Amino acid sequence: MKRFVTILFLSLALAVSVDVNAQEYSKEDAKYVRQLTKSAKRGSSVCDICDLANIYYYGTRAEQDMAMAVKWYTKAAEMGDAYSQGMLGACYYRGTGAEQDMSKAAYWFERSAEQGLCASQHNLAICYFEGRGVDSDVDKARYWYQQAAEQGCVDSQRMLGVIYSVINEDPIEGLRWFTMAAEGGDVMAQNEVALQHFTGDYIPVDYDTAVMWWHKAADQGHALANFNLGYCYEKGLGVDVDIDEAVRRYRIAADEGVAIAQHQLAMCYLAGNGVEQDVEMSLELLYRAAEGGFDMAVKAIADIEAYLASEER
Repeated sequence: MKRFVTILFLSLALAVSVDVNAQEYSKEDAKYVRQLTKSAKRGSSVCDICDLANIYYYGTRAEQDMAMAVKWYTKAAEMGDAYSQGMLGACYYRGTGAEQDMSKAAYWFERSAEQGLCASQHNLAICYFEGRGVDSDVDKARYWYQQAAEQGCVDSQRMLGVIYSVINEDPIEGLRWFTMAAEGGDVMAQNEVALQHFTGDYIPVDYDTAVMWWHKAADQGHALANFNLGYCYEKGLGVDVDIDEAVRRYRIAADEGVAIAQHQLAMCYLAGNGVEQDVEMSLELLYRAAEGGFDMAVKAIADIEAYLASEER
């Protein structure tokens, strides 16, 4: 059996479950599992033990059984296998196959992280950052995020951006890590890098670069990036004015529930800017934006309804 060599990062995968519906197993599968179990019980091959744990965890060649997976991950983890230590930590973190125990999760993440496993370094950093199973310690969180980030973990790179920008009040170093994550394809980092180039709070304003990063984020489906692009196209910031493209971007974001985009699209309908004027559609969008907590939409509704009432008199 091919051994799994990647552990899903907890920050992204806590809700992920393995789909084993309608899974069928052959006689060869059953024979293989029996042979692997004999080898695992002898304890001579940590790889066999890991493979058996993975079979039960993922339900690949036997019925999924998380408790059995934890049993065999534990055996391999106690033999010093970094991968199994990380998987065991993830099981305790989620309460999968064993009672949820954050202290045990952090313990096994640390054993794995110390051996250099990138995913475990990231997950241990989460524990220290959020105080899960260990006392909250931003310095230790930063250390482990950096260990993982230097191995290319974009989630850790983004979190270093957050720590340096917000906690350590070093936005330039934060931007360096955000940019690294953005270049690695992290959509949230791409939006953040774009925003920093757009606002110019800590670096010179660069609308062209902002638009470039928002395009990358929008291409990955980031709703707020689509709104921000719409604004750039409406105002001609970093791109030529293109009201049709602005409306298209606003609509994408509005359909995803972005309240400010619903408000901006409503203003387009109210003024007939890039679309046929439609006051009813404008009000419908404004009500959606107001329900989403956008205060300017509440005021706009009141103004429009007051105007309509005056026209009827």
